[in-house]
Amino acid sequence: MLQFIVYALAAGALGGGGTAAAQDAEYLIEYRAFRAALEAGDTVRATAHAETAWQAAEELLGDDPQTATLAYNLRPAGRVR
Repeated sequence: MLQFIVYALAAGALGGGGTAAAQDAEYLIEYRAFRAALEAGDTVRATAHAETAWQAAEELLGDDPQTATLAYNLRPAGRVR
């Protein structure tokens, strides 16, 4: 089974907490969908959600530690080098 590397940043950065606007950010919604698909063993959906989360964070946050963290979820799938 394809393994994913999942990192968490400072408290609330990707999981919970923070402002309502941050909680509704597309990258957070996609990250949560990535985690759910990963836990369900659906690596195809997990990969799709990981890529969307990373791209959404890139658009919203640019060069940011959270963007880099989300990119790590794609590395094992060979999507980011």
